[in-house]
Amino acid sequence: NGFGLQQPVLNVEHDAQLCAIAASGDMAKLKRVTRAQGLNVKRFVKHNTCNDQPVSEFVRQFGGEQAAIELQKHI
Repeated sequence: NGFGLQQPVLNVEHDAQLCAIAASGDMAKLKRVTRAQGLNVKRFVKHNTCNDQPVSEFVRQFGGEQAAIELQKHI
């Protein structure tokens, strides 16, 4: 059915949004958005990827060391 076909696209968009927020270092916003999607930061980091990389590596590469340190505090 059409609903099943649309779901992966929505997940990709949400994951991309979460990856961008994580890389920004704004952990308060990351917590809010993950909760709104029925997740938490730890679950997002453990079970998702950003550009085919583990979330923590993506954040370190694109957000810098400080963003990676902030992310580690929440997982």
